Amino acid sequence: MNLIVTFTVGYIISKLFSVSANPVGEGFNGNFADALPTFLKMIPMLFGEELITILPFLVILAFGVKKLKMSRKSAIILACVGSAILFGAYHLQTYNWNSVQAIIGIGIARIVLLYPYLKTKNIWTSFIVHVMNDWTLFGLAFWASTR
Repeated sequence: MNLIVTFTVGYIISKLFSVSANPVGEGFNGNFADALPTFLKMIPMLFGEELITILPFLVILAFGVKKLKMSRKSAIILACVGSAILFGAYHLQTYNWNSVQAIIGIGIARIVLLYPYLKTKNIWTSFIVHVMNDWTLFGLAFWASTR
């Protein structure tokens, strides 16, 4: 699902705004031996991305329910949006400070990637989905570099 959302949102944003390529995808040279370390380095990095999404999500959720007296459903929505904005902001430098691409594009994709955690309450589920998602996207970039 996230791949469909990513491609759709990316297409729309690229038609309305200028966008920057992810430097990781631009760095492939068609040699699998050179690309393999990049894919392996993604594993701990993506787990870290899950932490920097889920921990703020939980803090915002608790704040919404306990301090703002929101319903759980409303607090979940607030926490999803808040953590997605933070996640997008984390990617600003990656996308040359393009706030639309990072905050909206990456933020929307992050909400979809948060769904497995919401359903299972297990960071490993969202982590595995995130790895599969990014390896697919960067795998396509690698494949294009072989052409």
